[in-house]
Amino acid sequence: MYDKGETRLATAMAISGAALSPEMGRLGSPITTFILTLLNIRLNRWMPNPAPSRMAGVRPFWPYYFVKELFNKGTETDRLLNLSDGGHYENLGVYELIKRRCAIIIASDAGADPDFQFVDLANLLRKVRINMGVEIKINLKNMRLDKKKNVKTHFSVGTIKYPDKTEGVFIYIKASMTGGEPEDLLSYRRENPTFPDESTSDQFFDEAQFESYRELGYLTGRTIFS
Repeated sequence: MYDKGETRLATAMAISGAALSPEMGRLGSPITTFILTLLNIRLNRWMPNPAPSRMAGVRPFWPYYFVKELFNKGTETDRLLNLSDGGHYENLGVYELIKRRCAIIIASDAGADPDFQFVDLANLLRKVRINMGVEIKINLKNMRLDKKKNVKTHFSVGTIKYPDKTEGVFIYIKASMTGGEPEDLLSYRRENPTFPDESTSDQFFDEAQFESYRELGYLTGRTIFS
């Protein structure tokens, strides 16, 4: 059992949302990495490497890993791994599922993308093609915004083509409005024009905001899986 069963679900969820980390790979500046670590402006966490060969032995020497973080020198072969938000590499969480050759993958895109540029999806398509030779074919025509910022459908179904010639199904869902939603959702959107693509910097939803996202998600799910 990982970490002797000491890792709780709440801890895992908190780490998965660690949106700021000196080692998140997109800062592009060793100086910035150094300063963030030195000032403890970081949400990541060092956790034991799950590889059996790496978990045995004496307890890790923490100052050593502090220095590693200062200079962005952590590797996947260390006794401890620096964990943070997986979105620092691929924001949909699909990359690892592609590596496992899953036959059916459902991706829910809830990133802030008010102009529907599909940046996170495009990043995924490039990475799996370059790194694994996997092609994902999907048509997003009915998911593009019209003049009223509505879409025809909340989702699209594509095909995954693996290098070994096997195929999978890729279901892509995006937080969106068709204009046919209940009046409470339409009213909330009139008051908050960026809904349902409000900035992810807003981490404190009030009751109306939380309920609007919940209800939209519920309706979207019912539409897709009916």
